[in-house]
Amino acid sequence: MVSSQPSPASYSPYPGEYIPAPLALDELAEELRKPHEGANKPLVNIVELPDLFKVEVAAPGLKSGDFYVNLNGNLLSIYVLHKEPEGNTKIYLQHEFNYCCFKRDIILPDKFDTEFLYARYADGVLCISLPKATGEFVHRVSRIMIY
Repeated sequence: MVSSQPSPASYSPYPGEYIPAPLALDELAEELRKPHEGANKPLVNIVELPDLFKVEVAAPGLKSGDFYVNLNGNLLSIYVLHKEPEGNTKIYLQHEFNYCCFKRDIILPDKFDTEFLYARYADGVLCISLPKATGEFVHRVSRIMIY
């Protein structure tokens, strides 16, 4: 009689390739040192109020002069290009975020009064106020100054 059960010597409860534990842990540690996907895309809150939109961007460790914010119609573009000082060689044990260089494009559902755009960077959060347009809308590209 032939048994359909695998022999105990060849049976493994874990299908797939066997990887020795020290090697797998080394590879895991190496992966944890790399920034993960989306690590340079800051989180954004968009709040709609009756007369304006507020956009909040979490980007700690920067200065207001590192940001470039433009409004083109209802497309809000936020750029950051911050260069680390030369000679700054950090050794990361774990690297999960980096906001030194990013671009976020946000499509908003309204037209805006480009005369009263306002942005402020404080406590690691960029806050942009975009008043809704009333009446005639003039389409133009506006750079938003950050205070």
